[in-house]
Amino acid sequence: MDQQRRRPKVYGKKVSKVTKVSNFVTATPERTVVTRSRSPLKEITTSVTNLNLESSEAEGSSLNISDLAQVLERTALTPAVEHDVSDLANILERTVLSPTPVHVLEATKPLRDVYAQDRGEPMTIMKWNEALNGITSLEKLAEASFAQVFRVSTCDGTSILKFIELKIEQPPYDLQDYEKQAEDDGSVDADASSEDGEDWTAQTAEPASMDDVVSEFRIMNALADVPGFLKFKDAHIVMGKPPQTIQTAYDEFRAKQLEKQRIYYEEEGYEEEDRDYTAYFPSPDSYSENAVFLFLELGDAGVVLDDLEKSLEHHKCPKKGLEHVEWVWDILLGAVIALARAEELFNFEHRDLHQNNICINLDKAIHKFAKDDEGALKLGRSGVQVTILDYGLSRATLESGDEIFLDLEHDLAVFQSEAHPEDIMANLQFDTYRRMRTHLFFGTFQFMKASWHTEASKSRAKSHTWQEHIPYTNALWIGYIFEFLFQGYMPKPEPRKRSKPKLSPEQKIFEAETKEIRKRLTPGWRNAERFTSAGEVLEYAVEQGWISPTQVEEYGAEASIIEN
Repeated sequence: MDQQRRRPKVYGKKVSKVTKVSNFVTATPERTVVTRSRSPLKEITTSVTNLNLESSEAEGSSLNISDLAQVLERTALTPAVEHDVSDLANILERTVLSPTPVHVLEATKPLRDVYAQDRGEPMTIMKWNEALNGITSLEKLAEASFAQVFRVSTCDGTSILKFIELKIEQPPYDLQDYEKQAEDDGSVDADASSEDGEDWTAQTAEPASMDDVVSEFRIMNALADVPGFLKFKDAHIVMGKPPQTIQTAYDEFRAKQLEKQRIYYEEEGYEEEDRDYTAYFPSPDSYSENAVFLFLELGDAGVVLDDLEKSLEHHKCPKKGLEHVEWVWDILLGAVIALARAEELFNFEHRDLHQNNICINLDKAIHKFAKDDEGALKLGRSGVQVTILDYGLSRATLESGDEIFLDLEHDLAVFQSEAHPEDIMANLQFDTYRRMRTHLFFGTFQFMKASWHTEASKSRAKSHTWQEHIPYTNALWIGYIFEFLFQGYMPKPEPRKRSKPKLSPEQKIFEAETKEIRKRLTPGWRNAERFTSAGEVLEYAVEQGWISPTQVEEYGAEASIIEN
């Protein structure tokens, strides 16, 4: 929801094509079982679990079983040696005890429980120095609804690190601790400003509730084996104030964002009083030592779509990414295939699929293209790989039958946001949120304006809730991504000129080939047969020959096709 902050978006018998599409989306993704080496901490945990503790009657014993149980219950064990241990004496002698506050253990229990349930092992709680151990470089890439996103490098390669501040209620403090807590409460200095005088430290981001974090974590874990979605590596709970490395990365990112905002406002003709330089997340040095974060380690999927042009400039590419029509097709169709598969497997809806929630991997990208000899086939000609990310607003039905979703009625701000009238994509993004809610309430393809989405409007929902599976939301967001790509590929009109810009031969072909799909993806287009799911968009693409049935299989289907 980046634009809400009012800133630029910083396989066998022969079967029909459509049947093969259905076969593709109903196939179960292959899961890889990874055997992990056993850690010293797990040896300790197992040893303690298998021991039969009996109280000692020996004279002078000052520690009974009850006391020890309480210590172990309230303590996180951090092994100080790498050797195996076999009895309790060795455990206590060879282990450094690092207490985790009871209120943190209690507050994070729902998250730790689902991690253990879904991953088959306990979630670790650590400090920042442990979480960042082995990292050789760190760069902030983006900001999501509740999370800050970094790319980190280690000797094993690169990963994406997403950290989310958790909403943890602090316990009552003794009077002697009150003053210290007041000085170190994690608040942001409202008078703080950047070096150039811009007031940007007054954040609008709120810590994430445990329910929200648990929902996104479970969806992320479920989608990890689905092609086109983020590879989930691991998660940890991290305590304390972020170190200087995080602060430095934050400052560098913020400086780039400020410059990007200034340029945008100048190009769009914003008046000074309409310019908003507020930072979404607070400066890391404003966090308390009592702050608690969720760390998500994910596969590196490249650059977000909104930063594609900047990335290409950095690599000194002769053309912008969206100037290659082959890139446009692969980004669009790659997103459609991934979304359609997740939709069928998990009744998945993304509900927030804008240009900052799609990543583009350019490792195998092609920059020079031969004359078109592939006929209608569009997919797979550029080497660009697409990954869908950020499931903060998403909905899914897991294999267990659990329905995971975020109740968007708790905060109507996303439906009330408006942008500068000339900002086409920002207005389309905000309208898409409103179309989702209007369709949920009334089943219509029209939408209620921002002013309608108030607390009073909740009474119009009847029995409808965001728990419901409404695949039309996926079609809406595919329409948004198509329009973003269309606007990026086609030439922009010159200021103060009414005539349409001249199109190249390739652009004319693209406009003609996509005329029908654009109509069916545009909610406001009259008399158009609208798509109502990502699956329908995929079927259409196969019917048009843009995606071959073989490609549908290659993009994630198992070897044997299951009849729908």
